Amino acid sequence: MTSDLRGWLLDAYPDEQAGAVLWLLGEDGARRRLAMPFPVTFYLGGASDCLADARAWLAERQDPPVMEFMERRELFRGPQTVLAVQAATEIHAMRWARALRRRFRRLYYYDIDIPFSVRLLAAAGVFPTARVQAAVDGKRIESIRALDNPWDFQFDFPPVRTLYIQPDSPPAQTPLRSLRLIYGETEREISLAQPLHVLKELGTILDDFDPDLLLCPHGDAWLFPQLFEWAAQAGIPFQPNRDISRDVLHKKAFRFYSYGDVHHRAGQTHLFGRWHIDPHNTSMFGGFSLAAALELARITGVGVQVAARSSPGAGFTALQMVEALRRGVLVPLHKRQVEPFRSARDFHLADRGGLNYRPLVGLHYSVAELDFFSMYPQIMATWNISGETVGRTGRSNRYVPQTATPITQDEPGLVATVLKPVLTKRRKAKLMMKEIPRDDPRWPVLEAAAEGLKWLGWVSFGYQGFKNNRFGHPQAHEAICAVGRETLTIAKETAFRLGYSVLGANTDSLFVQRQGATEPQDFQDLLEEIQRDTGLVLNLEGVFEWLAFVPAKGNPRVGAANRYFGKFLDGKLKVRGLAQRRRDTPAWIAQAEADALAILAAVPRERPLETALPEIVALAQKAVAALHAGRVPLADLAVSQKLTREPDEYRGLSASAEAARQLRAAGQDVQVGQLVGFVYLKGRPPAVRAWGLPFPPAPAELDHARYRRLLARALHGLLVPLGLEEGDVLSLVTGAVRQLELWPLGKCR
Repeated sequence: MTSDLRGWLLDAYPDEQAGAVLWLLGEDGARRRLAMPFPVTFYLGGASDCLADARAWLAERQDPPVMEFMERRELFRGPQTVLAVQAATEIHAMRWARALRRRFRRLYYYDIDIPFSVRLLAAAGVFPTARVQAAVDGKRIESIRALDNPWDFQFDFPPVRTLYIQPDSPPAQTPLRSLRLIYGETEREISLAQPLHVLKELGTILDDFDPDLLLCPHGDAWLFPQLFEWAAQAGIPFQPNRDISRDVLHKKAFRFYSYGDVHHRAGQTHLFGRWHIDPHNTSMFGGFSLAAALELARITGVGVQVAARSSPGAGFTALQMVEALRRGVLVPLHKRQVEPFRSARDFHLADRGGLNYRPLVGLHYSVAELDFFSMYPQIMATWNISGETVGRTGRSNRYVPQTATPITQDEPGLVATVLKPVLTKRRKAKLMMKEIPRDDPRWPVLEAAAEGLKWLGWVSFGYQGFKNNRFGHPQAHEAICAVGRETLTIAKETAFRLGYSVLGANTDSLFVQRQGATEPQDFQDLLEEIQRDTGLVLNLEGVFEWLAFVPAKGNPRVGAANRYFGKFLDGKLKVRGLAQRRRDTPAWIAQAEADALAILAAVPRERPLETALPEIVALAQKAVAALHAGRVPLADLAVSQKLTREPDEYRGLSASAEAARQLRAAGQDVQVGQLVGFVYLKGRPPAVRAWGLPFPPAPAELDHARYRRLLARALHGLLVPLGLEEGDVLSLVTGAVRQLELWPLGKCR
């Protein structure tokens, strides 16, 4: 007998017998494992004789799949004759696909590596944490539909139960002594001295409390591997899954490169029926956010455990797949489109990046910062830029500036279609955040949505030129950059026409100033005129009471592309490119720089900023005195740098390589792409002590002179707009007497 069940979708994965398993958190609080039939189809393309051979081979197998020749659309090549192969479950379908790929290498394969949760979203419209209504017969789902929309904000989060597990210190800093556990109203610690006791305690909590989420810092790299090792040594089972019929899914550690930077991803432990998330094993920009991970899972369809760990690029790929499946467009296994042949002149004209007008070095007053809202995604959506639309002529076209490459407007591009709801939701979140106070309970949800959607926007542009983006094309990437350059040029010229000075501009933002314009409303005419001229949404980020542009390191007369700091009219500070924003800056230096900036911000508007110099000098001298006296915690002096290659592959005297050698000698696992911590010691370079070794260095061993230079360099970034050289700052920091000649650069009121 069929009954209706309402609740939230917690987990979904393929099952060899049933087709699919869905875990629902019912409105009654019960967690239910339900089965659902879910046949999966993939497609083969290629020469007709090869397709016929593949069909004949499949027909001769035991229990062959259902097969049919049909016509499906390939995004870049139009309608294609393909062989559809349907199996009862995804597991069976992928077995057939693997067997075919081994035997028929000249065929093209489509729809074979799509995440199951993405298939479920495209087919049934349900997504992770969706509020759903299911028609259930016993433990079998007959039909299911979503009661909410992923493009709406989820202010009422499903009532999940969370078990928080944290070691008493980072695992690299052995020995560990205990685990801190928080679940329900309980908070306790259990000793790690008896592994068997730890396994039994955790097993009891998993059975009795039955958490939906295991939030475990270092869970991937240390906790779960250690628990399974203890269980194997003791010869006892350890089952953290809620679905006890499944084995835990282990994914190996790997290394990857992104925008020229190497990254290390630790091994992963994924559970079935509940979530395991390690906040320290994530690719999110700016650090881990559970709310942002849930937002990404809802709108992209990727599972919560995947969304929490994967880069936003995986989410954007999933969005493209969902749109392709809904359109009936084939999802290729590998990218097939290539760049057309072009002359060197044409290639040079087309292959350029964003536009940058170097800022005017110095201190400026009453400056407005104007930012194009999600500029590149907005360009893609507005201009209908997608891999299959650029370079094609239709009944209605737009043309790329400079190259005149056509962009057909006849049919919505796949990427443009994907991005429009992303932009709409992010815009709505930003507007709502301006209307409510920060203590409003909706604020964290809106902030997470705005951040997660911003990450998708970031990667959507870069992915157009990414070699492995199956729906991307280099010409689309070039078109976006060209339109961006033209847009920024139009904005600059509009500002000049209305009597503004442009102090600097970089890709999607510009800094403007006009005599008598001091309040936000004074810049409204410029804002509206640029929006009319460009057709893109432009925001007033704010009006600075004062703004300092820092010179480039190689030339003091040329402004750095993205290094500045300033104080808005409401007292908030904005900092870009300074030491406190760098991951390799010791906390002691970052805090001193932040304190110095706070001193500058406290200067009343009617007084010049130079009057803060004595107080900043006193602050720096106090920090140096604390360093010499040994009052600075060693952790605040630690430097973190990424290991970009194997230690023995470094040719120079690399501090990070030396620290990695020390850690490996101590038996610690250090991989390329990981951050390596160390402190500077006296002696010949590279004189460092790795952070995390059992015996820390004595205060007398530290290289105080080097730390003083690092502090002076950081403070110089703040004080150079006031006319101080780095040598001047170092003298002041060490208490030496030096005649200073103040020469404020570019100061204007």
